[in-house]
Amino acid sequence: MEACNDTKRLQLRLITMSDIDNLMKIFFNSISMQYYPNVKIKDEEIHWIEHIIDTQNKFDLHHFLQECLQILQC
Repeated sequence: MEACNDTKRLQLRLITMSDIDNLMKIFFNSISMQYYPNVKIKDEEIHWIEHIIDTQNKFDLHHFLQECLQILQC
């Protein structure tokens, strides 16, 4: 999926299933997860990403991110 507009230092985009491998690197890093209540296994992560994608589609978050970036660029 393409990025939802960019700023000079920030790229916001919606999460996709192709993000799983990179997220696993975060979830299994003890430093990045030190304040997170639990570490996800791959099956949990897949379910979590599917839920986020459903939410993104339900609430049209692509449009929301575009609006936010327009405000940030002002």
